[in-house]
Amino acid sequence: MAVAEFIELTGGIVTSSTIISARGAYVNPAHLGQMRFFVSHTDDKGAFYLWDGASYDEAIRIAENMRRGLGVSEPVRDTVMGDAA
Repeated sequence: MAVAEFIELTGGIVTSSTIISARGAYVNPAHLGQMRFFVSHTDDKGAFYLWDGASYDEAIRIAENMRRGLGVSEPVRDTVMGDAA
């Protein structure tokens, strides 16, 4: 069963300062307690992180630019506001 391709915008308060990446785990308390927004891309290969930042407006711009740049036809899934961007 094929997974629909989409760009998703999520957000939340950072509660952990441990970051796990392809380079391994490390501690980065810089954003602890702050509201951050995250843009990801999902397709049949999985979900991939694309961007994060402190500005909702910038997150929307980045998500839309990524959607167009990657040729994703579905509108951005905005879980922060609960609708498509």
